Amino acid sequence: AAAAAAGAAVENPDEAERRSAREGRRLEIAEERARVLEGQVFRIEEQVTAQQSELHVSLEERRRLEQQIEALEVERTAQTTLLRETRVSLKAAEAQLRSREEAIAAGSKRRQDLERQAVHLRGE
Repeated sequence: AAAAAAGAAVENPDEAERRSAREGRRLEIAEERARVLEGQVFRIEEQVTAQQSELHVSLEERRRLEQQIEALEVERTAQTTLLRETRVSLKAAEAQLRSREEAIAAGSKRRQDLERQAVHLRGE
């Protein structure tokens, strides 16, 4: 019985060769999986790098656009102020024009009145 147990503990050479072949195949499969994963990791790292670069470009574009918006807002404020001042000047010029037209009309009426008076005085 002890000899049978000792014999079971000793492995058959064919069985040992098959186990070794299975372990070798498992090792090959594991190595192939590792290579595939390394390739996938490399491609993902390339994608991350490309996306980071695109993000940087987008952020720079956004910063540039924000600066442009700020400059345009300043310009718009200046134009609004200028327009307001121009309207005030226009109203003042219109008032001055009305005043001069009224003065001209009054002068014209006064001249007509004086001419009539002169005609009337000559007629007497």
